[in-house]
Amino acid sequence: MVEQAIRAAWTPSVRSPITARLDHDSILQPVFSLPPPSSPITFAIPASPSAVVPDTPYHTTLSQPTFWEHLYAFLLKEFSHPSDAATAWEDFFCASKGNLSVSEIAKIRDAVGVIGMAGT
Repeated sequence: MVEQAIRAAWTPSVRSPITARLDHDSILQPVFSLPPPSSPITFAIPASPSAVVPDTPYHTTLSQPTFWEHLYAFLLKEFSHPSDAATAWEDFFCASKGNLSVSEIAKIRDAVGVIGMAGT
C-alpha cells in the first residue's frame, strides 16, 4: 500500500527529466534522464581571442618584452619590497593577457623573469 502511494506520488504527469524508482529494498532513488534531442546538438568552438591579434601601435608596444622589462624596473624602484613590485607587475600583466598571444606571453615572462602561478 505504501509502495503504491509512493509510486503514485512520483509518477510524472508529463515527460519529466526526473523520475523515481523503488529498488528491492524499497528505498526511493531519483533517476535523472533527459529525453533525446529532436535534432543533433552541435558545438561551435570560437577562435581563441589570442588567435587574432590586432596590428596596432598599442599591441606592438605591449607585445615587446623590453616594455615589460622597463615596467618591472620602474616598479622595483617605486616599491620598497621586491615582492610588491612583482605583484604589481603581475596584476598589470594579467590584465593585458587578453591582448597578447600565447607565444608573446611566454617571451615576455622569459625576458622579465617573473614566473606566474604554477610556474607559468
